[in-house]
Amino acid sequence: MQAEYESLMDNKINTWTLVDEPEDQQVLPGKWVYKVKYGANGQVDTLKARYVAKGYAQIEDLDFFDTYAPTCKPETFRILLATAARKDLYLGQMDVKSAYLHSKIEEEIYLEQPEGFVKKASSGQKLVCKLNKSIYGLKQAAKNWYEALTSLLLKKGFKRSCNDYCLFVRKEENGTFSYVLVWVDDIVVAGATEEAINEIKSMLNENFKMDDRGDLNWFLGMQILRSHDKITVDQMKYIETVLQEFNMSDCKAVATPGELSRFLDKPDESHWKAAKRVLRYLKGTTDLRLTFVKNSSCDIVGDSDADWSGDLNDRKSTTGYYFKFEGNGGAISWEVKKQATVALSTAEAEYQAMAAAAQEAIYLRALLKDFGFPMEKATDIGEDNQSCIKMCHNPVMHKRSKHIDTKLHFIRERVENKEIKIHYVPTEEMTADILTKSLPRVKVAKHRTVLLGN
Repeated sequence: MQAEYESLMDNKINTWTLVDEPEDQQVLPGKWVYKVKYGANGQVDTLKARYVAKGYAQIEDLDFFDTYAPTCKPETFRILLATAARKDLYLGQMDVKSAYLHSKIEEEIYLEQPEGFVKKASSGQKLVCKLNKSIYGLKQAAKNWYEALTSLLLKKGFKRSCNDYCLFVRKEENGTFSYVLVWVDDIVVAGATEEAINEIKSMLNENFKMDDRGDLNWFLGMQILRSHDKITVDQMKYIETVLQEFNMSDCKAVATPGELSRFLDKPDESHWKAAKRVLRYLKGTTDLRLTFVKNSSCDIVGDSDADWSGDLNDRKSTTGYYFKFEGNGGAISWEVKKQATVALSTAEAEYQAMAAAAQEAIYLRALLKDFGFPMEKATDIGEDNQSCIKMCHNPVMHKRSKHIDTKLHFIRERVENKEIKIHYVPTEEMTADILTKSLPRVKVAKHRTVLLGN
């Protein structure tokens, strides 16, 4: 608490000014919050105390206006790791100390003094904090911090990605690219040389109070390990924590998971048993890692699949797809989602799934362009339904397909423009099956290896 208070009182930050309590404006309540932060090996890293405002008491259009602040997309982080493995980039990590306190606040807001550190005027009158910076807990604090960091990076020659506002890219004089990826106050930096990384870190240190975490090895609960030819990602610590929380640490492992996520609304005992099976599956897979390798291509490939009428309650189908860099590396993007409408045939269900996969492929192509390596050839997507493939290539209309929503037909345009290429994959080789169907253990292991990489 003392360290946090000293940080708030830092003259460089100038968090607040003590003033007499105003008569015509509300004073927001505040409180101390405490958190234990863990390191890569599960050890206690820091014991954190933070004084925050109770933002729920703020009044919209008076105490705050816009509040939105972006966070990086998981696909962007995986692409960065895959790029680092392929191009042998240096990866570093920094943590911003009291990040929100580095951003100014435009609104006039008053806050109670922190408990245990209350000061009074010489006359004995009560004093409150008139905020100069965006303290934690305010609804607009995250937005203000993001704008402050973005302003600095743009001034230093970085360009913000149009497809992920938390990715910043700069082309260096030697033709290589440097990257900054932001998740609130956690920052990942990547560059072709150690000098490039150190230059970015120095620039951030000059403008904010930073904690240099060295090489990237722990990010958002994920452990990142690096060898000379690959980068791996795992969540072993998180899985162990979940198993301990539900007293399943000593459970018997199983080789296949079950279906669960679509029953979150009104679960019953059968769903609890399914949830326990998922935990037992996690017990047996704690050592699995998502792997990105050095010899992978810069072209992305993927598969699309659907489980027609698989939901026995409403007969809706399930969409499943994944994408990865061509080669032995792991997946950079995947999704499993129940379709919004009932499909009347397997071809229609597969067509809906392919439309969703095509949207993701187009997004990934745009994101890769922001990374500095636009794709020259079409993105190859595997499909195991011949009727679906024909529908994607030929604008035919007949009784069984004329009712399909026009918006799904955009995929034909993408095929004609050579952005998307669809090829037939036998069902036995369809890796996306693992995302939409319950499979025997042999197939689960086979398809899982493709998704995780090796």
